[in-house]
Amino acid sequence: MDFCKQNVDVRFGIIWGASISDLDAMAIFKFWATRFGLSLPMQSGMIYDPWKNYNDNSVEVLLHATAVAVDGHGLLILGPSGSGKSYLAIEMLALGADLISDDRVWLRSGGTEIILYTAEPVMGRIEARGLGLLSCPMQTCVPLKYCLDLSLVSEARLPFAQEVTKLGHRILVLPGRPIVPQAAALMLLVKNGFAAYD
Repeated sequence: MDFCKQNVDVRFGIIWGASISDLDAMAIFKFWATRFGLSLPMQSGMIYDPWKNYNDNSVEVLLHATAVAVDGHGLLILGPSGSGKSYLAIEMLALGADLISDDRVWLRSGGTEIILYTAEPVMGRIEARGLGLLSCPMQTCVPLKYCLDLSLVSEARLPFAQEVTKLGHRILVLPGRPIVPQAAALMLLVKNGFAAYD
């Protein structure tokens, strides 16, 4: 069966192939998932890129993401459309977090850290699917503390954070699948950090 004639649902993404067989595509997918304990959703013939910059210059990065602030520290939530970024942020807002930005977030270097900034057109509003745009408390900028990637999968009970470098700074990226962390747990993490392991 030609892989290009059908799609295969992978977690919450779609793989579309052009000229490889189903067995080849799944073998490639299983190799990477097994090797790294991770998987990335694929959409429209390419792998989803959570760090795609929607800005033309290299001094600042505009991401398709949502960000919230807890006690002056930022959590960046990455993931494809429909993965639950806004839903998770709304749960955190209900627990006392402030919105930085929904759907689009600016990242800029702030000397020793990355700063998350509001994207002007969506300032102070968040989308609640099936309900509409909601007004909410917000902060215009805060330093980034953690990143949660709803496209990154780890089967480990206590998954390790990955590190990526953006704008010359290291960012800790936590996997958000197959189990999305609870909003309350994320609030505690951003406030207090991880406990030390003995």
